[in-house]
Amino acid sequence: MRDTSAPDVLVIGGGPAGSTAATLLAMRGRHVVLLEKARHPRFHIGESLLPRNLDIFERLGVLEEVRAIGVHKPGAEFVSDRTGRSAAFPFAKALNRARTHAWQVKRADFDALLFANAGRRGAVAREDTRVTDIAFGAAGAPATVTAQNADGTVLEYRPRYVLDASGRDTFLAGRMRLKDSNKRNNTAAMYAHFRGVTRRSGELDGYISIHLAEDGWFWLIPSPMG
Repeated sequence: MRDTSAPDVLVIGGGPAGSTAATLLAMRGRHVVLLEKARHPRFHIGESLLPRNLDIFERLGVLEEVRAIGVHKPGAEFVSDRTGRSAAFPFAKALNRARTHAWQVKRADFDALLFANAGRRGAVAREDTRVTDIAFGAAGAPATVTAQNADGTVLEYRPRYVLDASGRDTFLAGRMRLKDSNKRNNTAAMYAHFRGVTRRSGELDGYISIHLAEDGWFWLIPSPMG
């Protein structure tokens, strides 16, 4: 049995990026530990996939699982709220027509699916385990990564490589003081979920609708019920 405390790669963050990287590495025979601070399924934003994602799902072996939880997405519609004019862009007419659709998914279910697949494919996947610190070793020596699980137990790892897939947490960038902000960017984003919205029908069934408004833009994403 391989030593879990000294993996080839330790991945911080069990979202889509972390779970995908952990799965692909494990499928290549690498010893991988994947740490996620929360417990799946957990709420997240980012529901609309793209056709090129399907190639990745096929490599991961989850194409049919994602299909089962998704809403068919054949394209996107752009709408000008000022003029009322719109233009539809079906994926079937794209330059690359190898994949002509995608899906909309509930991120909680989607992320849980990918995380579970990483475990099935050989990664040591731990939930409720927050990475709290990292101490870089001398040249050629592995770093020491400290984590804590839900009951307060402190875990220590000495991986050959650390892959930061923590998203907006930016774990390594924060620790290394590499984060910088654009003082001229004062934009903001908001989201909400609605029931009872009339969906596009006919040829536009399943399309996302991107509206260009006076002071910005917004989009409507048809998502699975429940």
